[in-house]
Amino acid sequence: MTRKAGIVGLIATCLVLSGVGAPARAEVTATSPVEFRAQLEQLLHALESGDTDAVQRVASVLPDQPRRTGWNAAALAVSDEARRLCNDEQGPADADWQRLTAVCRQLLNETRDEPEREPLRKRTLAETRKALTEVLAAPEYHGTTAPSWWQRYGIRVLEALSRWLERIFSTRLGQRAGVMAYYIAMGILVLPLFILAGYLIWRALQSREETVSTVVTRSFTLLESPNVYWQRAQELLQRGELIEALKNFHLALLAGLEKRGLVVHDRSRTNWEYLTQFRQKSPGPALVSSFQSLNLIYDRTVFGAESCDAADIQQFASLTNKLLQDLGGGEITGADQP
Repeated sequence: MTRKAGIVGLIATCLVLSGVGAPARAEVTATSPVEFRAQLEQLLHALESGDTDAVQRVASVLPDQPRRTGWNAAALAVSDEARRLCNDEQGPADADWQRLTAVCRQLLNETRDEPEREPLRKRTLAETRKALTEVLAAPEYHGTTAPSWWQRYGIRVLEALSRWLERIFSTRLGQRAGVMAYYIAMGILVLPLFILAGYLIWRALQSREETVSTVVTRSFTLLESPNVYWQRAQELLQRGELIEALKNFHLALLAGLEKRGLVVHDRSRTNWEYLTQFRQKSPGPALVSSFQSLNLIYDRTVFGAESCDAADIQQFASLTNKLLQDLGGGEITGADQP
């Protein structure tokens, strides 16, 4: 298992380094890969022929090739693997031996294409430098000042903190802590919204219950008997409390109409709303006109601050009694003695 892992690592290292070595090699002193190619050809010939001594000899001198980033790493990897195969007494029939042979062939193909790609790399590098020079010649890159010591120190601290956080959250424990912190933050942000929504819904339900209960209370609120209001009005009239006497005579009228099913008492309604109800259920327009006259007298006296005397109140009581008598359904006790 260890040998297979080593072979796979060798192949991956050689392929990656051979691919990324091109841009790196453009930045160092150009050295001809002829010597390295010759050593690879000798090693490949020795591997194919199965000559263990030749393989060890070439592998020992292979790391001495020119010190360039890509080929140096590949040479070291190939040399170490070749020596290991020889020490393990493996031969051309073994899978590891064949893999190393395939790697050497691919490296030879890479070095063979190197001279052809060199002019293209040089031209690309020159174009890149020219474009970079034009960009840096723009006015926004002129007149810049170097950062002060505390700015440089702050940047280094931020970079160190960023690396430290990345190292922490790259572990399994850090990832779990990040997930927990995310859910805690979401709970802190979302929980008040749920509480507010629940409170608003509760208030809406409460207001609806209050409205329903109020409506039910109004629909079942009944006036007292007309005789009670009539007797109370006569007592107030005798004491000289004219306005209160007028109000009680009017309540006696409403109680008589409610008793006959012509209006429904509700403290929130006005006298003219009672008139509308009465008009919808009244047997004749003369009765509606009489009720309207009583409302006018009531509004002028109570709300219009119009002066009145006992005779006016008695006239109001007489009109009220006549309207109730015309409607039928019983008379008010003591109505003939205002």
